[in-house]
Amino acid sequence: MRTNIITMNGLIKSILFSLTLLLFSNVKATTYYVNNNSTSGDVFTTAVGNNSNSGLTASLPKLTLSAAYALTVAGDTIKIDKGTFTETSFNFARALTIIGAGPGNT
Repeated sequence: MRTNIITMNGLIKSILFSLTLLLFSNVKATTYYVNNNSTSGDVFTTAVGNNSNSGLTASLPKLTLSAAYALTVAGDTIKIDKGTFTETSFNFARALTIIGAGPGNT
């Protein structure tokens, strides 16, 4: 009887763990866009950056990497468009994908 209870507890824990993984594996990563104050030669965005923008679409990019980063969670992506971005110091504390517009562009 005692062995059956332990086995049943282990089974319940395994099922709960599996359900938790399933629940969180369906969370969709978010892509944020960053652009400077020019659209010349842009690859990802269609508007100049502004930190008042949501950063969630190519037409509403953030102006700075730090503003976009502040919105991210692990697994998100930031696309940085053509331009020069001068932030003095940056410490990444979560796993992200950061994509630039290419060599010589970002």
